[in-house]
Formats: sequence, C-alpha cells, structure tokens
Amino acid sequence: MCLRAHHRDFDFHKRQDSIGEVSSGRSFETLLMEKDGREPKVIHWINDTAALGVAKYALGDLCQPWLLPRMFDSERQLVEFARSAIQQRYSDKLGQNGRPKDVLQRLIDAVDPETGGCLTEDQLIAEIGGTETAGRTLTWSVNFLMENPQSAERLAEELRQALPDRDQPVTYAQVKNLPYLDAVLHETLRMRSPAVGTMRATLPGGVDLCGHFIPEGRTIFVSFYCIHHFPKVYGKDASQFRPERWIDSSAEQLAHMRRMFFAFSMAHVHVLVAMATARND
Repeated sequence: MCLRAHHRDFDFHKRQDSIGEVSSGRSFETLLMEKDGREPKVIHWINDTAALGVAKYALGDLCQPWLLPRMFDSERQLVEFARSAIQQRYSDKLGQNGRPKDVLQRLIDAVDPETGGCLTEDQLIAEIGGTETAGRTLTWSVNFLMENPQSAERLAEELRQALPDRDQPVTYAQVKNLPYLDAVLHETLRMRSPAVGTMRATLPGGVDLCGHFIPEGRTIFVSFYCIHHFPKVYGKDASQFRPERWIDSSAEQLAHMRRMFFAFSMAHVHVLVAMATARND
C-alpha cells in the first residue's frame, strides 16, 4: 500500500515538473524537493486552488477569504508564482536563450490578426493555469493505454507510420490529423474529464426537464461524468475505454456524441496535442 502511494506521488510530481518545463520553461522541482525532504509548496497551492474552485461553485457568495483563508492564500501564491515567471521572461532580452519555444513564449508572441493586440499579463496567467489539466489528461491517456494493450499497439502503429524517423523532434503538423490519436484523447477526456461539471440557473418561468418541473431561479448542477457515461449517447459500453467509438460510429451518432462532449471545449483535444509538441515546433 505504501509502495503504491509512493508511486502515485512520484508520478504526480513528475507530471508537475514536466508541465512546468513545457508551459513556462522551468521545472517546479517537486521531485528534487521531495528527495531533499523539503515540502513542495506548489503541490499544495495547486490542490488548494482546485478545491477552491469547487468551493466557489458549492458555496457561492459565502466562499470568502475569511471562511477559507488557506485556499485563498494558495490561490494568491500560485498566481504570483506564474506572474514571476512571466515577468522574468519579459525582462530577459534573449528570451529563451535559443531553447525551443515553450507554451509561455508562444503565448507572449501571439498577436491577434484582427486587432494586433497581445495577451495581457493576467490573461497569460490564466492560460498557463490550464496546463495542469492538460498534464492530467495526458497522464490518464498513458494509464488507459497501459490497461488496454490493443489500443496502445494500434496507436503505436499509427505513430510509427506518421513518424518514421524517431530521432527527429515531433511537430504539431505531423500529428494534428492522426485519427486514432485524436480518438484516444477524446476517449480519455470522456472517461476522465478535467472538469467535473458546471452550474446553470433556470430561466424565468421555470423549465420542464426530463418530466420534472424546476422553478425559476434554481441552480442546476450538470455532471460531465454522468453525461459522458450515458449509454443512450455513447453506447452500452459507455463505461469502458474504447477509442474506436470515435472512428466506427455513424456520422449521425458521432455528431450526437460530439454535441454531448463537455471536456472544457471542443478544441481541447487539439490543445493537448499542440502542448505536447510545443517545444519542437
């Protein structure tokens, strides 16, 4: 049991360090801190900030710093950590000193083609914060592939054909249109969505929902997990990891599945692939 817990912690810390490198060009060094017996504070900041997001949904206006001081302080520390990375990058005239572009540098360099504007510092912080969910999804992908060797072999074969030279860096252009890779990521997001759900208030006059009347002004929680495991949408095997459903389904069924897919956004799969190859483009 202790060995399993240690492996889980190691995997989580490794993921955080990797995401730190890809997103901002510097590791969080949580593995080094753990080895030296130091407490990796960034892990607590991330966990507290995630819990605070749930608390804001559940408590509404009652969610205040005086009620949850530690969580709000962790959120502030995490924001300042990201802000310091951005400001350091701004102050470095040499940018990344010849290193491949990471996500942060690409976001800094991004220009709106219509307005010519760039992302503000606060917008950059918000975008960098999303790298944790990408790291979590990629980790779950590997987990599902290890549990389903036939899926792993099919993906490996597709990658071998698309990337014949293993010594060359992988670019986004090479993998953005691979159907089985796309299916694996869609299926992972369906099975383990980074977001748990969303909340909506009923409109004036109320609403009839599946035979139940809900008065106006009531808050409805929509569970992404329940939607993504609904057999009428994803089939009788909705509880199983089967990427083929995103390839073999009829056009009508696939369109219905995509309409009921709520893993952050429809573009999230392409964001994952882009992040995984960002430093090679």
